[in-house]
Amino acid sequence: MDHRLLKASMSGNSNEMNHLILLDANILLGTTPQGSTCLHISSIFGHQEFSMTVLALNNSLLSRINLYGETPLVVATTNGRVSLASAMLKQYQQLKLSEMILKEDNNGNTVLHHAIRSGHCDLALELITAEPNHIGTYGENALHAAVRNGNPGIAKKIVETRPQLAREENKSGNTPVLLAVLWNKLDVIRELLEHDRSLGYLIHTKDLYPLLVSAAYRGNVIVAQEILNYCPDAPYCKPDGWIILHEAVSVLNEEFVEFILNTPQLHKLINMRNEVLMMMKKASPTALTFISSQAAKKEITAKSIEEIKSLTQTYTSNTSLIAILISTITFAAAFTLPGGYSNDLGSEGLPIMAKKIAFKVFLISDTLAMCSVLLPCGRLHMHLG
Repeated sequence: MDHRLLKASMSGNSNEMNHLILLDANILLGTTPQGSTCLHISSIFGHQEFSMTVLALNNSLLSRINLYGETPLVVATTNGRVSLASAMLKQYQQLKLSEMILKEDNNGNTVLHHAIRSGHCDLALELITAEPNHIGTYGENALHAAVRNGNPGIAKKIVETRPQLAREENKSGNTPVLLAVLWNKLDVIRELLEHDRSLGYLIHTKDLYPLLVSAAYRGNVIVAQEILNYCPDAPYCKPDGWIILHEAVSVLNEEFVEFILNTPQLHKLINMRNEVLMMMKKASPTALTFISSQAAKKEITAKSIEEIKSLTQTYTSNTSLIAILISTITFAAAFTLPGGYSNDLGSEGLPIMAKKIAFKVFLISDTLAMCSVLLPCGRLHMHLG
């Protein structure tokens, strides 16, 4: 780029630019080492009069991109030149340059995503109106972008003008409201549910995760409470029976378990047949110590014991006959020793083979076998009693 044109672009000097064009009609096509045209440079500084004069002379500059993959519209937006960006947008529309409005930069972001990220609400709505089908990185729409950047104001206006975007999934199958749950965007969730409470009942189609289970996975208690504030009967269970209590326990999140135990809408989960309670108790006697509520501990421990009793009764009914047979054999072996007993003076009644190593091995093995049968059975019956 001619250094004189670069200087005029930075200062917004339209007169100097017109003078240079008289000397060389193609001077506007020059670029900096970064691939920026004079329109990119003037957009950085927000020189609207200069930019519109350039476009009147050569509107092809609207489609030129720099080495970052940025159009002049993106440059104006990222630099906060909202008025200029809005004026440029009208130029793109008049020339039917839809593909350039939707153009992604090298990071996969469209001008709409930059507008949302920068909090330019009115410009974002203009862009949505101009090109409703904005799709960015990973197939995310405008509302995904608003969620990602935690901008509840823009999220509210988007769902008011284009409510269907709230139900669209990105390439991972995530809706905007699910991302809000995973990323703990409480203010955005509140705006979305305030507009449409049915969003609280959406389920992730890829993994069939309800929002509450996703909240449990991340341990986002406040988010889960907000969902229940708007949707008191929000789904808490996957089709395979995996519920939020399973999820909270699996990630050892004490705070979320306490939340479940103390939330009236979720209290029924404790009264359901729940194998996770038994799993916790079986895994370790101290597996429940991370739950600080004594009442909760007693309730869960009682249910765990009931589960264990049920399994124990089944176990003993199936194995009692085998245990009796084994114990009979070991008792018989204990009293019928190989070689018999001695009648010699001084060693009457002692096993004849008492000093043999093989006999000692037999006796120890027989004793262990008998104990292995009797001790577990005795403990099981004591437990059931």
